[in-house]
Amino acid sequence: MTRFDVQSNAVVVVTADGSTSSITSQGHLQIPLAVRRRCRIEAGARLLIVAWTGTGTLVICTAAAVERMVLAELSVLGTRAGGRW
Repeated sequence: MTRFDVQSNAVVVVTADGSTSSITSQGHLQIPLAVRRRCRIEAGARLLIVAWTGTGTLVICTAAAVERMVLAELSVLGTRAGGRW
């Protein structure tokens, strides 16, 4: 069984042992419509996917979520260096 959880504009995909893959032969990940709607992910959108192979977990982030994370990190780095980004 595969579970899709939405957390802070990211989708966490957790698979149980013995579950079938949700990735097509073309390398596309099939995300349920309800999850796509909740995260405002349009068909064909490019996403960042991070895999934790030891736990069978994927974290899927939209471009907007990645941008927010990068800007937040740059802000912290700028503060540490005494400047602004």
